[in-house]
Amino acid sequence: MRYLFLWRTQVPGYTKFAIWNNTNHLLVNDKLFVNDVGTNSLCLDPETGAIIWHENYYSSNCTDNMLYYEKEDYLVFTSWGKGSVIVLDALTGQLIHRENGYENSVFNNDIVYDEERDMFFTTTYKHAIAFKIN
Repeated sequence: MRYLFLWRTQVPGYTKFAIWNNTNHLLVNDKLFVNDVGTNSLCLDPETGAIIWHENYYSSNCTDNMLYYEKEDYLVFTSWGKGSVIVLDALTGQLIHRENGYENSVFNNDIVYDEERDMFFTTTYKHAIAFKIN
């Protein structure tokens, strides 16, 4: 069996070593979202590999799951390196909200979304957290 290599995209200005195999890519409609355990999150065209947007500050050590919040076209994930919950505009990569940890306890785990309640759940080192996006 042979495969046909379709495309390969290099991250612009990428000079640091980061691990991409710890991440779970997210495919939503005509966008492929990828992140590493370094500082990068990207939105790619899945057909061509063209970069739609590249964010390399807020995604520091982001966790392996990004959630797509369909109601607002947002990406929601935790950034261990920034100790924050991060909400990015999924269409542009622009920061919508950054929620820092509480009582010197940073966010460090994945986020779970409950569609029925329209609520997100995560933890810090000291707390269980529930939140909604308004």
